[in-house]
Amino acid sequence: MLVDYSGYAKENNIFPSVMIAQAMHESYPDGKSGLAKNNKNMFGIKGQYKGQSSVWSTGEHTTSGSQFTIDASFRSYPSYLEGVQDYVNLLNIDYYNDFGVNKAKTPEEQVTAIRTAGYATDVNYVQKVLSVINKYDLTQYDD
Repeated sequence: MLVDYSGYAKENNIFPSVMIAQAMHESYPDGKSGLAKNNKNMFGIKGQYKGQSSVWSTGEHTTSGSQFTIDASFRSYPSYLEGVQDYVNLLNIDYYNDFGVNKAKTPEEQVTAIRTAGYATDVNYVQKVLSVINKYDLTQYDD
């Protein structure tokens, strides 16, 4: 399904491989998390979407890598399409642009910029997302 949105990602300077890998990682296992199934939130985006959210337990990391769990509000979408559009729109705001997300020349640069901007607290986030890209040869969708 995410491959269908690869053109939208490309048009907005997001590597499709990054979008797909983040969705697979964030909605582990492979789109089957409760957040993805129940709230159409495949990317683990916190906050509200048009006033809609749902509270879920989530693992966070300190800057030194220690893990802890919190309950957080996550965006709830009426459709997967709106979830994908919101994800792409989020990565196109000035805040993420200041970290070079949309100027990245490679998927690795983009994932690194996304992580540096604070999208994820996991100190191993970049390696985990890149591992998904490599395992499933997702760069094929970047061409």
